Amino acid sequence: MARSAPMEDMYLMYSLTIKEFEIIDFSMSRSLKDEAFIAIGDSNGHIGLGVKCSKEVATAICGAIILAKLSVMPVRRGYWSNKIGKPHTVPCKIFGKCGPLLVRLIPARRGTGIVLAPVPKKLLQMAAATYTAIVKTYAFLTPNLWKDLPLAKTPYQEYVDILENTSKTGQRIIELITANKNNASDLHG
Repeated sequence: MARSAPMEDMYLMYSLTIKEFEIIDFSMSRSLKDEAFIAIGDSNGHIGLGVKCSKEVATAICGAIILAKLSVMPVRRGYWSNKIGKPHTVPCKIFGKCGPLLVRLIPARRGTGIVLAPVPKKLLQMAAATYTAIVKTYAFLTPNLWKDLPLAKTPYQEYVDILENTSKTGQRIIELITANKNNASDLHG
């Protein structure tokens, strides 16, 4: 069968299953790729996610591990109702979306644990939150992160002393010029 024939034609024309993987490699060599998703974390507030696509499984896994290590970020934690002890949950309700999947994280009491399906639960156990939702926790500042900073001065406020000295110097020069003119007119007159 020629390389240009689609896989469906092989099944429809001959009604036989393909028993040799080389035929699949030959006919679909350009479209077969393996994708690896790697999530790493230290169970202490750090998580990284790596995604890599490659023709070889080992290459995809190695590339995903490298990307996961390069994307490690801290998890912002918060409290459920009061500030007793260390932060233990997400700071507020958070939504994370990737394709059709929507993840919603809600703050909970200390000791509640993670109430999820096994795979997302494993991901949450690695760093206490999912990656896309964690990124959104850095989109705002909670009141405990507010700092009293002085307002930045405008250029006029910053250089007011220089401007005042310049205007005084300019006035002084004008006074000297007028005084010289008066002295010159007194000498000539």
